[in-house]
Amino acid sequence: MAHSDITEIHKIVYDELDTTIKQIRVLELFPGDDADPIQCKTHRVNLADYPSYTALSYVWGDARRTESITFNGNSDFSVTHNLWVALHHLRKGNRGSVFLWVDALCINQTHFDEKSRQVEHMGEIYRQATKTCIFLGASADDSDHAIDVLERLDGANLQSDANTLTDRDLRALAALMQRPWWSRVWIIQEAL
Repeated sequence: MAHSDITEIHKIVYDELDTTIKQIRVLELFPGDDADPIQCKTHRVNLADYPSYTALSYVWGDARRTESITFNGNSDFSVTHNLWVALHHLRKGNRGSVFLWVDALCINQTHFDEKSRQVEHMGEIYRQATKTCIFLGASADDSDHAIDVLERLDGANLQSDANTLTDRDLRALAALMQRPWWSRVWIIQEAL
């Protein structure tokens, strides 16, 4: 698809934001079963109204590896595979919609001025989020076990409990800490 075609699709998919206020888009992710296509739409909200949403912190991933979702009525909107997996996980088990702020979808990535203005507000967007969900990627390298270990250690006496960690625990934790998310520049702003 040519760049001009992508830009044209984005004009159709995105409503303009009001630049006189700190307006952002919040993504409504509709519920669905594993096999159902991902469907979502954006709503324009004013940050001054303290809207309720979860901010998603994740690694975009390889831009050449994409999946299609239904986004603002467009049933062939491409997102990176990483984002598709994150959205798939976030809707799992929810009977109702989930409201998110996701940079790749809530900011029109082809509109330079909008992108610049929204990046200026990102610190505030993350601070005002009800919570931030950090998506480290799909399960791999015993990552589910690593999460179990971290939950077991949460609030525990780390000095004494560290001695009880098995080789498997340590390998799983090391693999989890090698995920690309940890090397991103933005994580301090997003996670704190």
